[in-house]
Amino acid sequence: EFFRLLDSILGCLAGIKSKNYSPALEIYFSISTFLLSYINKKMLTEKVAFRIGLHKLTLIQEHANWEDEVQYIYQLCEILFDIQENEQNKIEADSIYAVREYIDEHLNEDLSLAELSEMVYFNSSYFSRKFKQETGKNLSEYINDARIVKAKNLLEETNMKIQDIAINVGYKSSTYFSYCFKKATGVSPTDYRKMLNK
Repeated sequence: EFFRLLDSILGCLAGIKSKNYSPALEIYFSISTFLLSYINKKMLTEKVAFRIGLHKLTLIQEHANWEDEVQYIYQLCEILFDIQENEQNKIEADSIYAVREYIDEHLNEDLSLAELSEMVYFNSSYFSRKFKQETGKNLSEYINDARIVKAKNLLEETNMKIQDIAINVGYKSSTYFSYCFKKATGVSPTDYRKMLNK
């Protein structure tokens, strides 16, 4: 949509011969000022300058003709969109990482999709999709796996009762905990501990 609008504004410039044609200068500098303002507002100067000569944005003598200037604007806009997409991906990856840390530290609490997605200001279905994309597991799988890992550690390193371990890792009943543990490991928590003791 942005590039369609840009086409409708800049389309007329490419055919103009004179570099001093005032209406063309006005159009070009309106767009270049808008882009420069965006770059400054988002503090992207360094990132943009690393990929394209930013000085060309305000110096029309740096371009051979209007066609070159139009091409430059398109290139710059594509770079800005690319940077924006990379920034967004980083924010999303950082958000998912924060949720994973939260899960690992709060396994004994209610970890609902709604609560976790709200924590990072994501829509629930979008968060669910991004979580699977980042971790390779859906949210419930990830939580269950994390609970089993913690349960194994507690079985190995403590003498806690099975029912206390179940509560500690977020299962409401020791029966359901035993079922999930056996499904994940092939043995019950009691047998797992016996195997360790042997």
